[in-house]
Amino acid sequence: MYINIGENTYIRKKDIVAILNAKTMDPRENSTFINRLLESSKSGKKETADIKSYVIVCSKRINRRRGVSTKRCKIYVSNISSTTLLKRFEDLETRLEV
Repeated sequence: MYINIGENTYIRKKDIVAILNAKTMDPRENSTFINRLLESSKSGKKETADIKSYVIVCSKRINRRRGVSTKRCKIYVSNISSTTLLKRFEDLETRLEV
């Protein structure tokens, strides 16, 4: 299943590691981690006023020829609040149970 995080961006539910509220994060502790992931993600930079949440995604890729697996992590910025994204995440779980 996929979750829409805004601006026509969809992410696989099983790849989501964390949904973080941008306003409650301590910039001193997390800014280097967030900035590093933003640079490596190549997702378009947004103005800080538009950012309401960060979605950290890790996916595992397996090279069948070499038998090696690599894990890649990205961060997406969203203009949707973390509470709404969490509700969408949980709503998918309840739909699957029914």
